[in-house]
Amino acid sequence: MKPKNERLPITKPIVVDLVAHCEESSYDGIAIKAAICVAFAGFLRIGEFTHNAWNSTSHESFISRGAVAFGEDSVTITLPKSKTDPFSKGVPITMSATGDSICPRDALKKLIARFKAPADPPLFSCNSQFSYRNGLYFTREWFMTNVRDLLTKGGRNPIGYSGHSFRKAAAHSAAAAGLSNEDIKTLGRWKSEAYRLYMGHDKARRLRLSTRLSHASHLRSAPRS
Repeated sequence: MKPKNERLPITKPIVVDLVAHCEESSYDGIAIKAAICVAFAGFLRIGEFTHNAWNSTSHESFISRGAVAFGEDSVTITLPKSKTDPFSKGVPITMSATGDSICPRDALKKLIARFKAPADPPLFSCNSQFSYRNGLYFTREWFMTNVRDLLTKGGRNPIGYSGHSFRKAAAHSAAAAGLSNEDIKTLGRWKSEAYRLYMGHDKARRLRLSTRLSHASHLRSAPRS
């Protein structure tokens, strides 16, 4: 059987580096930065914030400008539809303000305040907030092409990174911060044990577990006579 290619996580240090290379003098730079920050902080699947088309009813299925609500210390994006919401009741994704360079609230605030638009257009676009009118969409391919360009600018080999890299890294970060498995499932909206697939290739985590096991085995072993 052909082995699966390992999907590398875009961890917090990499996210910090990515946004540092975003050109914030342009619409694309600001939009890409906001999408990166939100994807990481919100455990988002890439299909939840990208789109291949947009019409008068698309806001009922994809994230639009009207799906964003700012709190004093947080921002909430409501997914109109998602993998874990089969009846389209809407799933709110609340992200805390972090006050650093990858703060999702600050990044979205800058995008929305600087490039104003009604509630129905897509939250993220390419070239301008109204480019969808001309058939230009914030697609998975366009977003990941830009992410790989940013990885290259930061001196990293982009091979191995995919749309799942943000969600995988978010799970890693949550585990490293000491969150329980149930908390990680809640944040990532996993209904099953599938979240473990996003954490199984964390070499640092495996090393810690191996070290603990080795230490425990040493303590249990009887001294030699």
